[in-house]
Amino acid sequence: MGGNYSEMPIYKRSMALAARIHEMTLKLPRFEMYEEGSQIRRSAKSIPANLAEGYGRRKYKNEYIYIVKWLLDRIGNEDEKNLKKAASLPCLPAMKRSST
Repeated sequence: MGGNYSEMPIYKRSMALAARIHEMTLKLPRFEMYEEGSQIRRSAKSIPANLAEGYGRRKYKNEYIYIVKWLLDRIGNEDEKNLKKAASLPCLPAMKRSST
């Protein structure tokens, strides 16, 4: 694992996804944009941030493994829940059809 975290394909994909999610949530109605939209944006942006943090700790194997497991669990639970909630909103039908 040479180089830095920004060269990792998963990091690049998570940054692209966070940007796409950010853009989509700005199309929400105002009352949703500041509540649900804000939570969804923070959740999506935390994925690349946590990947970068975990990469910085990779020399401490146990910490790195812990962060990667935590991140995978988070993606599988909280982030997925938030994205499904957003996809159910009638004002964002494009989210239902799109896949990454």
